[in-house]
This record gives sequence, C-alpha cells and structure tokens, in this order.
Amino acid sequence: DETSAIPAKTPRCYNPSKIGRLKARTAQRKRDAYMQITPTGGALGADVTELDLREPPSPDTQAKLRNAFCAHALLRIRNQQLTRDELVRFSGTFGEPVVHPTNRRDRDPQNPLITIISNIEEHGNPLGALGNADLNFHADLVFLHTPGSVSILYCVECPATGGDTY
Repeated sequence: DETSAIPAKTPRCYNPSKIGRLKARTAQRKRDAYMQITPTGGALGADVTELDLREPPSPDTQAKLRNAFCAHALLRIRNQQLTRDELVRFSGTFGEPVVHPTNRRDRDPQNPLITIISNIEEHGNPLGALGNADLNFHADLVFLHTPGSVSILYCVECPATGGDTY
C-alpha cells in the first residue's frame, strides 16, 4: 500500500495578549453600539444611556460624546459606579485633566485631579468645596492662560426628591 501524505499546515501561533486585546475591542464595539444620546428637551443637555464607563470608551464613542457635548453643552450619564481612576480616565475623553491650581484643601487625598464638592459637614468642618451656600454663575479655571473647557461632576449621593439647581 502506498500512503499518501497530506502536508500538514504549519500551525499558526497566536500571541495571547493580542487575542485578549482583539476580544476586548470586539466586546467594546458591541457595548458602544447600544449607546443612546437623547436631548433632554430643555434649553440644554442630553441624556446618555447604555454606556458603562467602567470600561474605557472606544475612540468612536469618545468622538460621539465630544460631538454630543458640543451640540448640547451638558451630558448626563446616570447609573455609573466608578472608581477614582475610572472617573479620571473618562474625563480624558474631553481633554487632559488638570489639578485645580488654587483649591488645595478640597483635593481628593487619593487623586489630586479630583476636587471634592460637598454640602456635608463633619464636626463643623466642610467635607468639600462649595457647601450649602448659593454659588453665583462662574466658569472653572478662567483665570488660567488656557482655561478649562469641561468640568465633570460625579454624584456620589443624591436626594430622592428635590435637588434642583438654578
């Protein structure tokens, strides 16, 4: 008997880290496909839904968020549970985060890029900036040579009712 030999294909070796990155990008694209941006119907603002900011947004999603911000001036992204690092990473979607140059007292001790804003007092001392006092209109960091362009507010605790701002 003659045996015919079928040449074996040379096995293709895959880099596991590249496979992991490819799977992550594919999963991100699927997540990004569900994101919705809906105008609030008010004078400004849009609600962003179906976006989990614990994962880094893809470049396409970042571009959509920047465009939505330019169109609506305010984006509301609810139901997020972010670490400090995730919050700072997301803020990079809109530009390079900077440490507030004058407010040293209210910087987050774990991440100085975050300024704590709170109306809570502990032992008569405020836990963050602004407190319960009325705040006249202002724009953050306008005194800098290159003023800030975006401020990210992350609500940790919110009342069930009320909490309106004017």
